[in-house]
Amino acid sequence: MFASDNGLLGGLVNVGAFLGSGITSFYGETLGRRKSIAIGVVVMIIGAILQATSYGHAQMIIARVVAGIGMSFINNTVPVFQSEFSLKSSRGMYVCMQISTFNFGIFLSYWID
Repeated sequence: MFASDNGLLGGLVNVGAFLGSGITSFYGETLGRRKSIAIGVVVMIIGAILQATSYGHAQMIIARVVAGIGMSFINNTVPVFQSEFSLKSSRGMYVCMQISTFNFGIFLSYWID
């Protein structure tokens, strides 16, 4: 891998997230919240396995897009699911905690890298 590939590989997660948000917006309501989250988790695990076992650029590119699709399913569905099941007094706190831990994970990955 070359240094110029870091930006490409980092940005491909966002491409997958864009595709996944389109898929989630069309099929998320018919699948339901729990199935959407479960599908997102399975797709994210598949993307992680593909990333860990990649041996070339093409496989890593596909793996990053697949992981982005799974991430999008999870990040689009979980806040809605949380807000539907939490009490009115704590609804905002739970949704903010989910987004904050997501952003903290991004911060840690940038800091470690």
